Amino acid sequence: MLVARADAQSPFDYISFDGVDYVRWAEEPGRPLERSDLGPEFGVVQCSFGEDFRSCPYGIDAGAAYMPAGTRTYAVRG
Repeated sequence: MLVARADAQSPFDYISFDGVDYVRWAEEPGRPLERSDLGPEFGVVQCSFGEDFRSCPYGIDAGAAYMPAGTRTYAVRG
């Protein structure tokens, strides 16, 4: 008898800007970004779920999961 393992949902990170939730799953393929991959500044995180989950729920504008408030975010080239 072949038993398959159950896949569990993994932690994810998100940022919300202008009503759009940008979600990144831990299993996403790819390579780490380098400075040369970065385009113009996209926004600045205003609150973090990781810092205060009561006043920074998922979907709040300029909110993020684990990036601290004040973190600058950038568009990615390509």
